[in-house]
Amino acid sequence: MKSLLATAVLAILTTNAVTAADAHIHGIAKMDVSAIDGVLSLALNAPSESFWGFEHQAKTDAQKQAQDTALAQLRSAKWLSLPAAAGCELREATAVIATHTDEAKHEHHNDHEAKHEHHADHETKQIDHSDVDTALSFTCKNPTALVGMKFAVSLFSVFPNLKQIKVQAIGPSEQSAQTLTAQDTTITLPR
Repeated sequence: MKSLLATAVLAILTTNAVTAADAHIHGIAKMDVSAIDGVLSLALNAPSESFWGFEHQAKTDAQKQAQDTALAQLRSAKWLSLPAAAGCELREATAVIATHTDEAKHEHHNDHEAKHEHHADHETKQIDHSDVDTALSFTCKNPTALVGMKFAVSLFSVFPNLKQIKVQAIGPSEQSAQTLTAQDTTITLPR
């Protein structure tokens, strides 16, 4: 039941993050953190370019290896430095690629085309994007240690294309928001 509550809260936070207007900006990730009833859950979403330098489907062996390595690193959770006092143990970890296509319209504005009645006003171009969705769930033996807990995130040193992580966190009675950078990598959980 406790895990279900934490998962539900995390799903609400994740839905809000993904529907934001700036949901796909290269170099910027969104992280939702929930620390309730001894369960620490994290959801990380970022353009795949932030992790392996491209968004298209991997074509070469080197590109496939870059994807596999990055996904394994994200699932390992070794990029988190959780305090030993909380006694957290990784229970579930996923990292998947989510692709989507946007249409961009290119308008023609020149005198020659303005004279023609039978030309297309707009050309539509399909632009492929891909994101990486990572979800981690920990069971913590000392839930009281989660309240106000600080822990470091070392993603910036592993993935240099990642410039910023916008964090939303929820604890037993408070919420917080902060932005992580290579210079400020510490998350403080709310009370």
